[in-house]
Amino acid sequence: MSVRRFDLPVCTFLNTTGKCEALVPGQEFSVTQAVHLPLTLIRGTYSVGVQVFRTADSQFLSCYSLVDIEVLASSLITRFRDYGDALVSFGMAASASYALGSLFPRLTFGMCPQISGFLFIGIIVGPYCANLV
Repeated sequence: MSVRRFDLPVCTFLNTTGKCEALVPGQEFSVTQAVHLPLTLIRGTYSVGVQVFRTADSQFLSCYSLVDIEVLASSLITRFRDYGDALVSFGMAASASYALGSLFPRLTFGMCPQISGFLFIGIIVGPYCANLV
């Protein structure tokens, strides 16, 4: 779990000029903020919990739940890195599928065809298990 400390008012941090004055507790609002993130962060959609403390005595003041935060690639090199990662993972899945697919009829003594091995690897590397592809 990554923790960052900012000694700023929430509206200043989120750059919501003119929006904070009209906020009502429980009301949803949207903010667009561009922040430089390290390359090790996986791009996607996240939900973030923000706890606000008073700086002087560290008293808990409020808690915010930020949902659907999209982390996007901003530079061309980062976008190519994403495509490279996708191609490598697809290559690994395809080669594993080919290898296990050819072995599957022998392992099951001819009871399951080669396509069963392909489907098995698809389940393992797909979004329900490893989320590799």
